[in-house]
Amino acid sequence: MIRQHVAKVAALAAWMMMTPALPADLVTVYPEAPLPRAAEFTVRANGQDIAVYNAGTFRCAPFAFSGTVKVEVTYQRGPVTSYQINPLSKGVRAQQQGQTLTFTLVKPQNLEVQINGATSQVVDGDKLLYLFADAPEANPPKPADKDVLYFGPGTHAPTGGVLRIGDSDPHSALYVAPGALLNAALIIKRTKPFKVYGRGFIQNPFTAKPPKGTGQFAVKLEGCVGLVMEDVIFYNSIWHGIKFFSGRDNVVRNVKALHYIVNSDGISLHGAATRNRVENCFIVGNDNLIVIGGAREQQGMSSNLIHGCTFIKSSYAGNWGFPQGDGPIGPGNVVDDCDVVRCNGQVGLVRMFWAKPTTVDNLVFQNIRVQSLAGYQPNPKKSNLNRFLSLESDGPEFARTMTFKNIQLPSAQTSFIAPGKWTVIFDHVYINGKAATSDADLQLTKGAGAVTKYLY
Repeated sequence: MIRQHVAKVAALAAWMMMTPALPADLVTVYPEAPLPRAAEFTVRANGQDIAVYNAGTFRCAPFAFSGTVKVEVTYQRGPVTSYQINPLSKGVRAQQQGQTLTFTLVKPQNLEVQINGATSQVVDGDKLLYLFADAPEANPPKPADKDVLYFGPGTHAPTGGVLRIGDSDPHSALYVAPGALLNAALIIKRTKPFKVYGRGFIQNPFTAKPPKGTGQFAVKLEGCVGLVMEDVIFYNSIWHGIKFFSGRDNVVRNVKALHYIVNSDGISLHGAATRNRVENCFIVGNDNLIVIGGAREQQGMSSNLIHGCTFIKSSYAGNWGFPQGDGPIGPGNVVDDCDVVRCNGQVGLVRMFWAKPTTVDNLVFQNIRVQSLAGYQPNPKKSNLNRFLSLESDGPEFARTMTFKNIQLPSAQTSFIAPGKWTVIFDHVYINGKAATSDADLQLTKGAGAVTKYLY
């Protein structure tokens, strides 16, 4: 038996010598995408050059790695007088040498490298770099896979600029490969399981608002059931970025959405949207970054979760969270564990004012870290409108409850609640580390019938 054991050990050792070990620190450089290179930044990952693209007005650098990666970002357009790697909660710290920042990542991250205090994609986007450092792809499909609508490296432009996926489509997935650019607005109306994924780019090709029902959105999920979307990079939508119009049990994960045009909302939950999840996404937009509401159906929307996402205002319009009317906002809708890097709060970080009055059944915002409520504001006369809370919707006959739990705010901002059956709960809300225990701490004005509660 000893001889057998020795033989097995020797055989195992011989097999290990013949089988190459996967490197612990592996960087995957994607095929070149058909996008112009950005001149302002260069990026190296473990010594390898990573392409920095102009995705519309955005500078972004996608790659993948496992193990540990040393990232070097060089700003090519002058001295670096200040910098920040956002979100700050990720704890990424850089060393600066001249115009080069060096830092180490030990897990996948979606980050903004902010140079010289840049705050607006429209005004100084040449000083903002979006770094998408993903894990290696697991089992990407083959181009010949008949079940997959496969877009390989290169440019793809469906006729009319819109790609529609319905139940009659024979495919089970749409894949945008690394190095691919798909110029299309996606409209997916699918009750069968479907997957949209890949490390490529999807651009909304419209430069003006198209006819209704065509390309207003980067992607519209209409009545979808069990759809999964992950990893892809959307940019240049002229209206909503990712819109759930009804549908249930859908998951959007690790998607990057880069939009700067006014009305380019981030994530929109409309209609009877139920049990949908948005996880670990990176959302940059120039209007409301989260829209919750517009449920025309009587049953309303319920049990949707937005979790672990990063939000950045690309300019000055709109708000971060935007509940709106046209129907009930049901129970179980939660926004959790998110970073707001920049949102000038015009008019409110969370604002409700548009459309018909509606009920709100305890909409919850919890574990939210807000870095800045300043941002770019083209009209200095409006700077006093940067509020934390602006609940302006009338209709006093409708009961509305919201909870703000474990919210970290960088500074005191004015807040406003209109008259009506409002109940707003502030459960561990902090202003620059100090607990807000009263309306006065939040500079909050409220109308008749509105009730506020402070929990600690």
